[in-house]
Amino acid sequence: MANDNAHVSINQLVAHLDEACAYLRSRLGDRKPEVGITLGSGLGTVADRIEDPLFIPYGEVPHMKCSTVTGHVGRFVVGVLGGRQVICMQGRLHGYEGNTSQEVAFPIWLMRGIGVNTLITSNAAGAINESYNVGDLCLMTDHINFTGRNPIVGTEPDAIAPRFFSMLNCYDPELRALARKVADAEGIPVQEGVYLGLKGPSFETAAEIRAFRIWGADTVAMSVCEEVIAARHVGMRVLGVSLISNMACGVGDADPCNDEVFEVAFRSAGNFARMVEGVLEQLPPFEGEGGGVAWRTCARGRSPRGRRSRIFPVRSSSPTRGCAPRTCSRSTARGSSRSRPNAAWTRRCSTTSAPGSASRQARRAGSKRFSVWKTAAALRGSRGRFRSS
Repeated sequence: MANDNAHVSINQLVAHLDEACAYLRSRLGDRKPEVGITLGSGLGTVADRIEDPLFIPYGEVPHMKCSTVTGHVGRFVVGVLGGRQVICMQGRLHGYEGNTSQEVAFPIWLMRGIGVNTLITSNAAGAINESYNVGDLCLMTDHINFTGRNPIVGTEPDAIAPRFFSMLNCYDPELRALARKVADAEGIPVQEGVYLGLKGPSFETAAEIRAFRIWGADTVAMSVCEEVIAARHVGMRVLGVSLISNMACGVGDADPCNDEVFEVAFRSAGNFARMVEGVLEQLPPFEGEGGGVAWRTCARGRSPRGRRSRIFPVRSSSPTRGCAPRTCSRSTARGSSRSRPNAAWTRRCSTTSAPGSASRQARRAGSKRFSVWKTAAALRGSRGRFRSS
């Protein structure tokens, strides 16, 4: 019964994504977006630049939550921006709205399912780095996920793609270099730094900001991390951009508030829009798989960790940037180097035994076997007593 329940649980998220993907495809018709854009607080006006827009409210998409935050419209906008077919989230989902980590990640997996291979994610962030200025754009080089959450936790996301994957270069260096090139050409002030994500909704304390600075964080906000983890989980390349809307609490005499965040974001959204359009116009081709992701069961195979069959996304033979998706193969099954003990450790153990240790080890082994046997016998006896009571 436990196995049956686990099977239902594993396939539930996939079933929900399939249903949501089917609905989106029916609405898109011949449109085939290849780039997804997530617009943060105050940046929703960027969607107004999309040509030939198609609006799809989140509430119409099966199994998708709606935005409840002021300034987040809560709809997909599909059309052309910078000469590319895009699907734009005009408003995102946050953990502090009461959404689970997987509900926050759902639209990212959904976009991948309809063929999107590149994600441009944005937010309004506070500056921990004192050399930054309000109104600057900051390209994310890396992040510190301090939300306490991860959308890949549990059995359901493991049914979409393998749960163990690299987060090295989770923010694509090539896209970041392109964004800097465009910003420099447009005269847009741009920084690069490490982003730290919190759950929110309260702003940070001055003591927390001092701690985050020691950790190496340059900016801080309440989104992005879970989306980027979900995107890398399914092999998408990511460009992350923060608009510096305020100095973080305790930096100088800063005491941030939500009104300040939106005011600065509205005023500086034009710079962000121009940079995104420039990036899209010069976007290099994606080297991973194209088209939508189909979820399938790899029969009788083993995962890279040696476990039995799971549901894997169908992958093409072309390599991907960053962490290459792993195919279901029996080459890493039991007996591979990954499953064997460390060879150096084995040699050291076999050559450092003291004289006469063989007999001591034999006695210890016999004692352990006796203890295990005795414990098993005791358990059998206790089970018998429980059955008779």
